[in-house]
Amino acid sequence: MLPRKNRLTEQEDFLFVKNKGKRYKTEHFLIQYVVKKNQKNSRFGIIVDKDISPHASVRNKTKRAIREGIRRSLYCMENAYDVVIVAFPSIAKVYTSDIMNQLMDALVSCRICK
Repeated sequence: MLPRKNRLTEQEDFLFVKNKGKRYKTEHFLIQYVVKKNQKNSRFGIIVDKDISPHASVRNKTKRAIREGIRRSLYCMENAYDVVIVAFPSIAKVYTSDIMNQLMDALVSCRICK
């Protein structure tokens, strides 16, 4: 579980990142992010639609894997970001360790992590 200070919770925050943020697309997810200079902590939001799977257990497994990847990458962030991660249907058939590794690689590629 991510600490509350590292979570995007308000709809306005999600919409701001989706409308104003930069985008980075991978095979299994889309990362949208905005640099926040007036914050101390990076905040993350995760979107996993029913397109992934009609089964809640699969969607929850996907969210847990993404959250764990975020938790492991928090230490390498120098600036504060608001980040929204949108999962694609192809992610349902990927192992948890692969999801975490691909997320870390994507965060490094879009320069959120060093």
